[in-house]
Amino acid sequence: MKKTIAIFLFIFFAIIVAILVAGLLFYQSKNQITLPAGVNNSFSSPISGNKNNPVKSAGSSSQVLNMTEISKHNSVADCWLLINNKVYNLTSFINSHPGGVGTITNYCGKEATSAYDTKGGRGRGHSSYADSLLAQYYIGNFDQSIPKTTLQQNTQKTNTVTPPATSGDDVGGDD
Repeated sequence: MKKTIAIFLFIFFAIIVAILVAGLLFYQSKNQITLPAGVNNSFSSPISGNKNNPVKSAGSSSQVLNMTEISKHNSVADCWLLINNKVYNLTSFINSHPGGVGTITNYCGKEATSAYDTKGGRGRGHSSYADSLLAQYYIGNFDQSIPKTTLQQNTQKTNTVTPPATSGDDVGGDD
């Protein structure tokens, strides 16, 4: 009986270790995909490079924050908005938006000033609290030429902002 239990436990732990190793390998291989311009991959990979082993860019060393660049960031996993001639990376905020995920994703990669100023056509502007939150996701000004390293740093910084819990003045999906 003891041998059966020991064998069962050994097999159980071997399976758990195999699942964890397979997950780690999948996770690492997933992060070695070449990302679109302006998307920072914070993981070390032979394709993307890192700060200790950067991959040299064949193009210029700066990026213009124009609509062509903004429109590349048009998904839940990579969402930039243009609001009042400023570019914001709201990727890490999407799931925390009181109005729901679809409220922001409809505008990813687009000009969203009117939607922000009217809360998507409901006529009211966002609160000063929402304005202060938005500032944390700022990347740069529209049509600004920004060094690619600064753009990557700003994007990484905005991707790591932890969205706060809903505040008292923005409760109930109003923001």
